Amino acid sequence: MKKIIVIMGLALLVSACASIARYSIEDSLRNIGIPAKRADCMGGQLKDRLSDDDLQDLARYLSGLSKSETPGEALDAMLKIDNARAVGAISASAISCAFAPK
Repeated sequence: MKKIIVIMGLALLVSACASIARYSIEDSLRNIGIPAKRADCMGGQLKDRLSDDDLQDLARYLSGLSKSETPGEALDAMLKIDNARAVGAISASAISCAFAPK
């Protein structure tokens, strides 16, 4: 019984960390110049495309970026992360969210 409780607790903790990373990513995307609706769209897609570790890596990276003049400049800065999975997910979500219905 204790093992089940520990496993459930760990699963809840991992889920909470992923949610925190997602919202941190969405906030950081807005802060660096991505429009709010696109940031929300990208945050949701990045959560689906990346592992929890990659999400946390991306959240840490984004927190160190400063505001860009344009969304394109913000995207260029994001793509400089040293994480190939994150680069692929950022690119795919940026394209998908750019063409999402408004």
